[in-house]
Amino acid sequence: MAPGNMISSNPRSEEEHARSGEILSTLADDLSLKILIILSSKPSNPRKLSTVLGADETAVSRRLSKLEKLGLVEGRWVRREGVNVKLYYARSPEILIRIGAGGVSIDLGKPSGKAARDMYFLPPPTPVFVGRDSYIDALKKAVGNPIFVVGIAGIGKTSLVARALSDSKIPVLWNQIYRGITFIQLLRRISLFLNLLGYPRLLEALDSGVTDERLLMNLLLEELSARELVIVIDDYHLNTDPVIHDLVKSVSELGRIKSKLIIISRTMPRDCLGRCASIEVRGMGYGEARDLAEKVGLPLEDFERFYRVFGGHPHLLLLYSSLLKSHGSSEALSKTMEYIVSEVIDALSPDERRVLELISIAEKPVPFSMIKLLEISDPKQAVRTLERMFLVKRLEEGYTANELIRETCVRATEDPEELHAIIASYHRSRGYVEDYLVAMKHYVDAGMYEEAAEMLPKLVESISQGKIGLHLYNEVLNKISRNTIRWKSPTNLGWFELALAIVEKLRGDPWSSLGHLERAREIGEAYSKRLLLRVKIEMGIIYRHLDRYEESLRELNQALRMSMELRDREARDSALYNIAATYQQMGDLEKAVEILEYLVKRYTVFGNRFGEALARGWLSMAYRLMLRYGDSIDSLKTAMKIFEDLGAKHSLAIGYKEMASTLFMLADLKGSVEMLEKAATILGPGYPYLEASIYIDMSISKLLLGDLEAGERDLDKAEEIMTNNKIKMGEPLVLARTGRALARYLRGEDPSEDVAWSLGNIHKCSFYRKIYVMAICGAILWSIDSMKKRGEDILAQTLDMLEKAAKGREGEARLFIERLKKQISSIRKGKNL
Repeated sequence: MAPGNMISSNPRSEEEHARSGEILSTLADDLSLKILIILSSKPSNPRKLSTVLGADETAVSRRLSKLEKLGLVEGRWVRREGVNVKLYYARSPEILIRIGAGGVSIDLGKPSGKAARDMYFLPPPTPVFVGRDSYIDALKKAVGNPIFVVGIAGIGKTSLVARALSDSKIPVLWNQIYRGITFIQLLRRISLFLNLLGYPRLLEALDSGVTDERLLMNLLLEELSARELVIVIDDYHLNTDPVIHDLVKSVSELGRIKSKLIIISRTMPRDCLGRCASIEVRGMGYGEARDLAEKVGLPLEDFERFYRVFGGHPHLLLLYSSLLKSHGSSEALSKTMEYIVSEVIDALSPDERRVLELISIAEKPVPFSMIKLLEISDPKQAVRTLERMFLVKRLEEGYTANELIRETCVRATEDPEELHAIIASYHRSRGYVEDYLVAMKHYVDAGMYEEAAEMLPKLVESISQGKIGLHLYNEVLNKISRNTIRWKSPTNLGWFELALAIVEKLRGDPWSSLGHLERAREIGEAYSKRLLLRVKIEMGIIYRHLDRYEESLRELNQALRMSMELRDREARDSALYNIAATYQQMGDLEKAVEILEYLVKRYTVFGNRFGEALARGWLSMAYRLMLRYGDSIDSLKTAMKIFEDLGAKHSLAIGYKEMASTLFMLADLKGSVEMLEKAATILGPGYPYLEASIYIDMSISKLLLGDLEAGERDLDKAEEIMTNNKIKMGEPLVLARTGRALARYLRGEDPSEDVAWSLGNIHKCSFYRKIYVMAICGAILWSIDSMKKRGEDILAQTLDMLEKAAKGREGEARLFIERLKKQISSIRKGKNL
């Protein structure tokens, strides 16, 4: 019945008449008709059809069974992503219904050859796909043969290639590798595909009984060289037939051929490294992963929880989203981790797994010399295998674990303490300050608290000076504090108390710091002079913060003598430097400058750049109080350049803050704000005292510029930081209250109560801050007619203090006071200088 299968309603065929009526009845059913329309464009399965049509899956399955019985669709079992799925295809591209005198005829047309090809060779569908544009573009533009698309399990390699080829104008053959597949089985699939395209030569050779694999491979290579095709081999890492691998190598040796071979694999064959084009697929970025989560209806809170653990792993995200429908969030996360463990980690050999666990736990890049500390037979081979599986990556400084499986690997490690001990031992042996901190962290994680405390003598000076970020140091100390430890060595306990004292000092709680120092001093006096020396230096610093200057000098001078007895040059310089700082806070600038200029020369000679920068920083502050502004700026610029070169962000933030203070004295308020904004930007976490101080200064400068809203916003932030961190030091409280007085003045309210409180607590401030607070408060009162006389008295006292500090520069002192009076007077009237 050309041209197609004709079914008529002619009475001579009762069977055909009945079938024709059944087809017409089926086509009249709305759901059946919609199913046919969808299948005419692409194959699908009952579940997907029910989702698209919003219909019950059982109803869809019944319609499909009837349509298949009538010959309108054909169902075939195919393997998709490791499972068997029944896909349905439209048998014909069109159905023609003719009504005439002879009755009704239905022409089903010719069976679609394309549908037959689709059943076996079409790339898998990608119904849920987001982004990946750069990878798709890279694949389409990739030069060379074959092209490897590689990455860890579930990272989206298959979906990526399928989406990239979905609009291909060139015929595509998709092959799925499974364990045990042979070259001949793969070849037969390719031969069937070629035959459908009108190239029967390879199929004829197979059907005629040719079994010589080399001859058959040559025939295939000839076809691939002559035909423009895309051949995809998915799950190549499962291949166990060396002849299939020979095929891949042969394609790479052919050079330019018309066909393109795309290999999807979790590993890169060793002999293809550097010879074949490759695209490594990594996790999605945060934005793409969030878009995928939205597409599958995953709430933002659940997505954030997932992303913190797994990053942008698309398959895991889909798995987690599915599991959430029947499990709680924690259980869904746990089951998602089980996938990574079973698919990736459990597939490794014991040696490979141990190396991956070490690299994952270490966090920082791991050099091969550390890996060799593991008691395994061939560490080099284990690392190479992990590299080819894209589970570790070699950087200049060592190996790092794939970020998408690192957390899971750490959680799946059964005995991490041994690995932490190996990492700690390695870093301890290197002898650098940063390594001692890493060693201490891993000793704590290994439960080796005594060994962790042994690192503290190497660290306290660097932590105290802000050379090392406080947050990690504080985290490690907190872990020790949470455990009940029976200290074998009293000295280790003493160093631990000293370490806690330094943390409290930097957080802005001098009284808690003093309590830890008292306990550390008792231990030092009984067991360790070196510990006692460090305790005395820290006590000198704390007493200075508490404005107990005589006690500060007593402790520091004792420390200076002890450092000479113990021949501890670092402690000697630290004691001298802090003696100078105490003199400066007292207002004895000549003594401070004498010591600091000596230290700058000494540090320069010995090449101690950080010490030089610290001394120059304090020297700059002394020059500022002496109104030697040019010297102050030059000295501080040099110090800041050194801090920047050394990556000392905490010290650099202080440098910007002090530069802002010098610009404030010069009435450059906009420049002052700019410096303070830079300080706030670069300051790392864990320094609430310094952060609050920066925002108070920024607030006051903005208020002096007449920006009430911005000034109060910064002041609110500073007070929130102090409240949340229970900052008890007097100076920032005095400064914050001074800011409140200025804000009240700017709003036209009475600032006298705030001014009185600030001036009543002025003794809690350093010499510079006394001048700063008195000048601002005096100028506020001077600008209010009813309080002018009180303001004049305060400003006169301030001027006297400045003139004594800045001998020979009395004119500069008066200019500072007059500029401030004029600025404060003008902002009340809404005008700035």
